[in-house]
Amino acid sequence: MASIGNLDTNAYCLSHMDLAPRNILVDTSSSVTTYVFTGILEWDSAIIAPFFMSCSPPMWLWAWNDDDDEDERLAAHEPSTADMREVKRIFEGTAGSIYSKYAYQNCFTLARKLFGFGIHGFQPNENFHSAEEMLAGWAVEQAVFMNGKS
Repeated sequence: MASIGNLDTNAYCLSHMDLAPRNILVDTSSSVTTYVFTGILEWDSAIIAPFFMSCSPPMWLWAWNDDDDEDERLAAHEPSTADMREVKRIFEGTAGSIYSKYAYQNCFTLARKLFGFGIHGFQPNENFHSAEEMLAGWAVEQAVFMNGKS
């Protein structure tokens, strides 16, 4: 990551690591159209990490998947409905271009996965396929980077 310029800013921050609807408190009593965020729960997974770790796209806003975790590799895809495309557009406009850079670039998606293995450990039966996918993606990223330097 450092050799391709992605860890050279020394920007570290508090990263929640489990920011999902179940961990967000919202007061809906004040108005039918206004919602007030009142708290964030489950800080036991929080870490101090490079900024890109806090930029995992909140796909649950526009691509809710009840069965399992969202596949971050699909985060940049257009949502299937007009309403969800609007939610994604509003979120990205509010979050800004720096957030979007870290949220959607493949190298940061791969880096978050690698950090995840470092934080949570590696269980061969559960993570082997995921690790193979991450390594294949990283090889592609390195090849793109090297071709761009020639």
